[in-house]
Amino acid sequence: MIVVPLSDRHDHSQFDCGESSLNLYLQRCAGQHDRRGFGRTYVAVTEASDSVSGYYTISSGSIAFETVPKVVHRLQL
Repeated sequence: MIVVPLSDRHDHSQFDCGESSLNLYLQRCAGQHDRRGFGRTYVAVTEASDSVSGYYTISSGSIAFETVPKVVHRLQL
């Protein structure tokens, strides 16, 4: 198992950690957030496969959910 920066070659289609919000973040947001500079995602893969076994994202900041305007809550990032 190795940990590398997320890239387009990584297959996260079958990733399931048991927490739907984390699965959706990887599938829908992580790559976009990397490109926009919001965070950097790293994935755990085997050297023989690009299938994602795990991931983590590092961000230089955070926003408390309670401080976000309600209109933003409904947006799909």
